[in-house]
Amino acid sequence: MRRAITVSQLTLYLESLFKRDVHLQGLLVRGQVVNLKKARFLYFDLRDEDSLIHCVSFDRSLDRSIIQEGMEFLVSGSLALYRAGGIYQIRVTEIEPIGQGARLLELMALKKKLAEEGLFDPGRKRPLKRYPRGIGLVTSASGAVLHDFCNEVNARYPLVPIYFAPASVQGQAASGEIIRAMVDLVKFSGQRPIDALVIARGGGSGEDLSAFNEEALVRAIARSPIPVVTAIGHQVNTSLSDLAADRRASTPTEAASLVTPDRLQILQEVDGWMGRARATTLENIHRRSRVLYGYRQQTESLHPGVRIHNSLLALSRMKGQLEGSMRDQLDRKRKSLSRLKTLADKGYQKALEKKNQALRSQTWSVFQLDGKPVQGDEEVLVDQSYLMKSMAYTYQIAVEKKVKNDSDNR
Repeated sequence: MRRAITVSQLTLYLESLFKRDVHLQGLLVRGQVVNLKKARFLYFDLRDEDSLIHCVSFDRSLDRSIIQEGMEFLVSGSLALYRAGGIYQIRVTEIEPIGQGARLLELMALKKKLAEEGLFDPGRKRPLKRYPRGIGLVTSASGAVLHDFCNEVNARYPLVPIYFAPASVQGQAASGEIIRAMVDLVKFSGQRPIDALVIARGGGSGEDLSAFNEEALVRAIARSPIPVVTAIGHQVNTSLSDLAADRRASTPTEAASLVTPDRLQILQEVDGWMGRARATTLENIHRRSRVLYGYRQQTESLHPGVRIHNSLLALSRMKGQLEGSMRDQLDRKRKSLSRLKTLADKGYQKALEKKNQALRSQTWSVFQLDGKPVQGDEEVLVDQSYLMKSMAYTYQIAVEKKVKNDSDNR
């Protein structure tokens, strides 16, 4: 009868087998990283088309930044048994990217290098002219990009010429051909103005677009004296050339929209400008007409005949005003004099009557000039002077004649 062993005993036995087998120590395994977990320690699985094995690394010196989900790596380490879980795994000591992973790391390193040099800075991006005088196009002569781009430009802004420089946009020679095409267009711009360079292709896989990640092409785009627009992949495919370009489009048709204005919008703007110009012109005409009318009035007012006529009118108005004022004053004076005359006449009559009454009521005595009283009428002689006294007054009188009073008047 066989003797039973414990799980721990079996686990220890298997672990010892792993340690004694030299083929399981110092392994070099190739596979794709999946289920990546970066925590206190590094955990991931390594798989190929048919199998999967767990991996763990306790080595703090391992560069974790290069390890990305889905990348292919060469993993160095030893096979070990995780006792608590009963899982065998590779204890990783080194990891090295290969294939696409290696290329991705190289691309990331180049991107970091160029970014540090400022080739991707937004501040160096140049604006595109709204109304370009010429457009340079770099693309394949055999693809549909040339046809689509030209049709879109002609539909939007048929006034602008397109200068085409053919180049391969895929493969090992693509980068050099694109650079030569750009140089040719820049030289040609000395003869005919070119305000934008468009580098276009019809999309593709990451491998197809690899030429646009080459350092020489990225630097050529960054130092181009003419603003560059790239349309070399869809929105999910962003190359280093896209980052260095002044503008990036997802398709060649979108690139045509970026470098040209819309003629319908231009027509609307022109209509708006014409309307505003018409209104401004009419307003200027009205304003100048008012100014001219003012000048005319001023000129007419300065004419001698007009000035004399205006002066006569002013004198006539002044004469009328003076005559009216004099009539008013004369009327007021006349009324005032009339009132005064009336009052004076009344006062004189009252005074005269009062005086007569006083004279009638007073007793008069006649004296010689030496003061001797005259005793009777017989002593009063004609052509002689006498003093006639009352209680209030003394008069010196001369007798011209003597008239005897009738008995009825005594």
